[in-house]
Amino acid sequence: MPGGADTTIPLRVPPLRETHDPAVERSERRVRAWVAELPVLNPVACLDALLDALEPLNREPLAPGARLALMEAYRPGVLAVLRGMDARTLRRLPLAPEARLEARARLVRLCEAQAAGYKHVVRAALAAGREPGAGDATLDAAWFRALEHTGWVLAAAWRARQDPPPFTWLELHQLHARLAARDVALAAPAGEPAPPAREAGALYRLWLLAAAADPFRLADEEQAVLPELLAPSAAACELRHEPCARGAAAQLALDPEADSPPLPAARLRPGASPGPLCLDAAAAEAHLGRLAADGGGHAGLARRVLAQLRPGERRGGERRPVDRPVLLARGLGALHDLLGLGPERLADLVAGQRLGMSVLSLESEDEQAVALDAWRAVNDSVRGLMVVPRETGADAPEAGEPVAIVAQDDEGGAWRVEAALARWVRAVAGAPGPAVGLERVPGRTVPVTVTAPAGTGAGVYAAPVPALSLPARLLCEPPLVAAAGVRLEVRIEGRIAAARVAAVLERTPHVAVLALAPA
Repeated sequence: MPGGADTTIPLRVPPLRETHDPAVERSERRVRAWVAELPVLNPVACLDALLDALEPLNREPLAPGARLALMEAYRPGVLAVLRGMDARTLRRLPLAPEARLEARARLVRLCEAQAAGYKHVVRAALAAGREPGAGDATLDAAWFRALEHTGWVLAAAWRARQDPPPFTWLELHQLHARLAARDVALAAPAGEPAPPAREAGALYRLWLLAAAADPFRLADEEQAVLPELLAPSAAACELRHEPCARGAAAQLALDPEADSPPLPAARLRPGASPGPLCLDAAAAEAHLGRLAADGGGHAGLARRVLAQLRPGERRGGERRPVDRPVLLARGLGALHDLLGLGPERLADLVAGQRLGMSVLSLESEDEQAVALDAWRAVNDSVRGLMVVPRETGADAPEAGEPVAIVAQDDEGGAWRVEAALARWVRAVAGAPGPAVGLERVPGRTVPVTVTAPAGTGAGVYAAPVPALSLPARLLCEPPLVAAAGVRLEVRIEGRIAAARVAAVLERTPHVAVLALAPA
């Protein structure tokens, strides 16, 4: 295993130098002062500064107590960077899309470096024959933090839209298994920021639940609140030493000896082993159900996480491989504008994009350019398609974001616009950027202007599809409509129609999808 491993528990750490490096800061007081002065409004600058400090520190020979104190001093800065490296913040910085991807990859390295410092303390204690829960306060604190920050490595990888580094899941499983085998309940050490769960077993269960939520289907800001969303129920989820019932709702199958995440039993593939352990997530299911029903700010997120825990229709239908170019524009505003273009104007826009010209939005008073990026569809189905960027630098949509697909029916044919929602975003082998799963919005779609009590904004109307039992739907900005029952005025194709929100079908940070009924 890279970096070596203890004979009793696999933990990766960098090898230590034999002598001290005078460039490595070893004063806890000075480190805390330095971290407090980091430029938090520029998370990429903070990231690089912390990496430059932590990676050499993890090769420095130090006493366990001194190492733990230094890792605790760096910890607030690392977690601040993790919170600050969301898509919206990065887009505000003067960074090209490929630079944003590279920064997110370095974020995973940073979280690995923070976890490695704690793992050094754990390995040293195990090598000396000490065990957690036996009165060694330094070891207990380091063990809890190693488990916590191995979880933050997972979170950073999800944020980067990539699989976690090899052995991350195995380390997390084994750190918990050692505690469970000794029946040790470790409490969180003092220090801010507080972890999302205050006891190690509950924290482990929380990371299992977060993985089962399929974070690649969540926007960055939803990933950021996922631990908080799951924390109240994590401790009540029972970890049983028996396989899950295949197809059962709210059960997670896992193997603590494998470098793999838990799998919802409801979605195990035929022939797949359920694993020797089962996390009964009924408490989480009930908690999420209450959040979904109360209509609060996290109701939409709770509904999507619930869908991952429960049996349901397989997504996407039968896929077929394809290889054809498409153009994408991300965001509700771009979709609205493109749907409003006639065939000639749309062809002009595509021609301008190929020549490197920007085409201005028709509706925006600020004349924002409609950005079309070149992508390639690699598989297709009735419900959607999977696309990969054709070159480095394409600006990938976020999960849950409306997308305009601009394509030709055949080579030389007319260009058309399809409305879609980005359902997942994640890295795939061989692609120059993250792949995106797009779900088509069924029915004829037209651009509209929506007036609600909360304000006026651009939207997209989707006509009913009786064959799919789909009502008339409206895609609008989330702040416009908070709940069902709201009355709207919809300006559509030159006329004004009165409507009522019959139901909020879906809500993400980027769009609200509403079922409409006559006013």
